[in-house]
Amino acid sequence: KVYGFLFSGYRAACWWYELWNSVRKALFTGMTILLVPAGPSMQAWGALLLLGIFVGVFLRSQPYETPWLNHLELRALVVDIMTLFLGLALFLNSTNTVDARSDILAILLSVSVVGINVWFMVHVLMLWIRQSEWLQKVKLRSRGCFGSESSSSGPITWCDNPKVRGGSIGLDTSGTAEKAVELPSILTE
Repeated sequence: KVYGFLFSGYRAACWWYELWNSVRKALFTGMTILLVPAGPSMQAWGALLLLGIFVGVFLRSQPYETPWLNHLELRALVVDIMTLFLGLALFLNSTNTVDARSDILAILLSVSVVGINVWFMVHVLMLWIRQSEWLQKVKLRSRGCFGSESSSSGPITWCDNPKVRGGSIGLDTSGTAEKAVELPSILTE
């Protein structure tokens, strides 16, 4: 129970994934430091190699209980790979001789790196809004849930709205007759 925060959200078989994330970050930092004498391009190639291994481990394990977190992690790793690869191309373009350099390519690569990362940040923000428990509760309230209105069989508690699905069945014992009401899944977690 003390260390449950390290494992919550992961499938039981992937209890080790938080430890792997720490090792992964250490490997990434170590590779960068070890390759300093070889220069930035070799550091980028080493980082790309490690990211490829990280993607392989991730695809093999799919560690999160909820599918949208697995998709988000995979997209984050792909954005990391694309950013490193395009950054490497930008670096190699800038180290070329004057005749071989392309300003248009540099602009295109820079815009691509910024665009990919902005897209990902917007994607994360939209996903966070969609998956937000607070926002789900606000939506439920606007649909007539959690209200204090009365119906013919007694006061409505939690949610008596047929549009809301999921969750488990609760029992409303506050009225004259017991009636089962469906509780939204976000309230039963």
